[in-house]
Amino acid sequence: MSASVQNHQKFYGTAVIPPHHTLWLMGHKKGETTIYLFGTAHIVRHGGPDGARGTTGDVGPASWEACPQIGNYPGQKGEEFEITAAFVPDEQSRYLLGAKTYDGIQLTPADRAEPVAGLVATQPPPGTDTAHQASVWVTLDRGGENCSTR
Repeated sequence: MSASVQNHQKFYGTAVIPPHHTLWLMGHKKGETTIYLFGTAHIVRHGGPDGARGTTGDVGPASWEACPQIGNYPGQKGEEFEITAAFVPDEQSRYLLGAKTYDGIQLTPADRAEPVAGLVATQPPPGTDTAHQASVWVTLDRGGENCSTR
């Protein structure tokens, strides 16, 4: 059984981010192979001795959060989606965050204030560490946003 989520749903967790990698969220609808790149997770707190914000390559666990748009509400209400957190190499991550359509619209959510065309693929970005990814199944239950702080 999968958890019910809103159209914009907060996900959070803890991860040890390997050097030269960025934590991304991506997902796909059950029964489809198309992968949607939701963007990078925001590092909330690094688990080091001073509790400072973490960056990629910091040693120790980092708390992270993200608030991706899950599916299309109400058109996909009741549909199940697999949401995956995975490590993407920094070089590939920078490329994806800077990628735009021919008319200048960003392909991935690099700046939340700007429109996003969306980047859809059949595989994770090149170099993604799929051996250490984690996934959860969710069901789109309602519209709205659940992205407040924990």
